[in-house]
Amino acid sequence: MAIPNYTTDLTLFNDASDPTGWDEFTNMASGAGPDVDTDLAIYGGTCITQDRANVGLNSQGYSGGAVTVPTNGAFFIWTKFFAPNSLDLLSAGGQRVAIGTDFSNWEAWYMDGSDTYNYGGWLNYAVDPTVAADATNGTVTTYNACGNGWLLTAAPQKGNPFNTDIIRYGRGESRFTDGDLANGYATFLGYSIVNDNPTTGRFGLIQASGAGYLFKGLMSLGLAATSVDMRDANTNLSIDNTTKVSSAFNRIEVHNASSNVEWNRVNITALGTVSKGEFEMVDNATVSFTDCVFTDMSTFIFQSGAILLREVFSRCGLVTQGGATFTSCTFSNSTSLVSLTVDDLSLVTKCSFTGDGSNHAIDLGVIGSTQSMTWDNIDSGYTDASSGNETILVSVDTGITLTINVAATGSTPTVYNTGLGTVNVVAGLKTFSFSLSPAVTGYEWRIYTVTAEGSLTGATEIAGAESATAGVKEYSYSYSVDQPIAVQIINEPTNDYEESITYYTLKNADQAITILLQKDENN
Repeated sequence: MAIPNYTTDLTLFNDASDPTGWDEFTNMASGAGPDVDTDLAIYGGTCITQDRANVGLNSQGYSGGAVTVPTNGAFFIWTKFFAPNSLDLLSAGGQRVAIGTDFSNWEAWYMDGSDTYNYGGWLNYAVDPTVAADATNGTVTTYNACGNGWLLTAAPQKGNPFNTDIIRYGRGESRFTDGDLANGYATFLGYSIVNDNPTTGRFGLIQASGAGYLFKGLMSLGLAATSVDMRDANTNLSIDNTTKVSSAFNRIEVHNASSNVEWNRVNITALGTVSKGEFEMVDNATVSFTDCVFTDMSTFIFQSGAILLREVFSRCGLVTQGGATFTSCTFSNSTSLVSLTVDDLSLVTKCSFTGDGSNHAIDLGVIGSTQSMTWDNIDSGYTDASSGNETILVSVDTGITLTINVAATGSTPTVYNTGLGTVNVVAGLKTFSFSLSPAVTGYEWRIYTVTAEGSLTGATEIAGAESATAGVKEYSYSYSVDQPIAVQIINEPTNDYEESITYYTLKNADQAITILLQKDENN
């Protein structure tokens, strides 16, 4: 790859450097015509200002050529008002954004008021003009004009209270591409430096804020034709409280199967409820999250390239496994009917699920063949009746049996089966595990039940794999009586070791043993 690249799709509507084309909106014209100020700007050297304020509706906006705002996109406009106590309340539209065909035909969206704009200062508002407006004047057919409006209950007597700076429009996409060891990986800090540049940036997408970043719009980690190597740790993202956009406006997407995204202790919290923030692996890239916390967000969609270790999903929407590996993750008070939809329960282990009394921990979907699964997770707050609050939701087809074996480290789940088949929950599983010495991977292994130690005659295979991906392998079982077994190790990848067959007995206890490999002197 190359040095990290940070770009956006936002298009300039007006840079607030010249009063030409600026005016007040009809019936929001209690003030006076806009001026240019060279001291107050947040972008570049100038902004549009106004020093003549009156009680009532005041505004300043720019009207130019018609533009097209993409689906789930918005106008992005900067505003600052110097006398917050003079504003009317948010519910009355104290501070608003207006978008229209011209200054006479406009719609307005209430953004702030004296009860919410407590600290003043520059703010970047995002408004989707397809969202229902709070106030209208005339008929809007195209988007040619955009600006700010203020409803005052008192008139400031000095200074320039009304200020508007650069206006852009688009999907609001923060694009992360490239990055490598030699040139540095892509990071939130890297994007914020570009975003916060006072002469070329001020996108309002990922801006430095306190000990982290304020985010809104669409974050694209990689693009369809360009991958990213992003690695970040120990930081916080707040998803902006964007009230006048679509529910899908705030979103994080991973693109390009060659992308690599590693987050360690990254905490993301939604500040609002209209667009809480979605996450989706659009392409099956390599995604590794460790000790991250996601709070009050919307849905998550993963794929098999994702490994999640000790993540916390608190008050979030539905999480879709998609073949991802979840280890020691916490799901708490999901806002969805199900916390996690599962396609491979063996990849969901040591996790904790806490219900709020109205949903399920996991959904196994439709089971169409007789099979067994192992439950190695902890649950609390779920019922054992057909209430919609059981641990596991599943639909087992007629004539089919699903056996759920509870591992020794798991709690016993409750099950709501919406099908006509049978579900058996078997608790008290024991675990037999083995490791190899020397440690190798890629070997073929088999476990058999045998009638007597020392012979594979009449043996039955109960577990195994063509190529082991880990040095330690586990087999869970429900104990009834002592059972002799044989463990076979063959086809070591470099053929450095002899084939091994060793005999043990499955007992009413967890067991962990080491198999010693012998050098193949003929190889």
